[in-house]
Amino acid sequence: MTDALYAPAAAGIKAALDTVTDVGVTFDWAPLPLADWAAFVERFLWIPEIPAVGEAPDPEVRAWSVAMTGERRAYRTAGYGRVMREVTFLVRGHLSMRDDTEPTFRELVGAVATALDSDPSLGETCIDHDACDVSIPDKGAGLFLGDVLVHYAEITVVARIEQALTLS
Repeated sequence: MTDALYAPAAAGIKAALDTVTDVGVTFDWAPLPLADWAAFVERFLWIPEIPAVGEAPDPEVRAWSVAMTGERRAYRTAGYGRVMREVTFLVRGHLSMRDDTEPTFRELVGAVATALDSDPSLGETCIDHDACDVSIPDKGAGLFLGDVLVHYAEITVVARIEQALTLS
């Protein structure tokens, strides 16, 4: 089986993220650092829009990724001809942490969760999904992404995708 069932929903999540103003860089997968942390962190850098007057802002880590973390299946009709898949996606958000960034991070997390909840079919890639669950691990202490201290959030989205089975 290919990921043809899962990729559209992950892309639908990314599309919902992309509707949020100043969301940053978005991925419909979870990039891995492999061997080069600097190159990995660079993929997460976002450059805010240049103001009409003044200096160009510095790039900052501001990124969101989507990973599939599980699935629950249930037969839907007599004869077992269809399966309802409840697919769990984990949306991870990162924002460079400074003394004054907590309010921005809170609002960004809320806006992302609202964008996801406002698109129940994730761009018609699934039947629907549960309301998002939001978690800020380690009580908001942040974590290091390479050598950059970042705010970190996890948003769980459980999407329902129905699949027709080929019975033998």
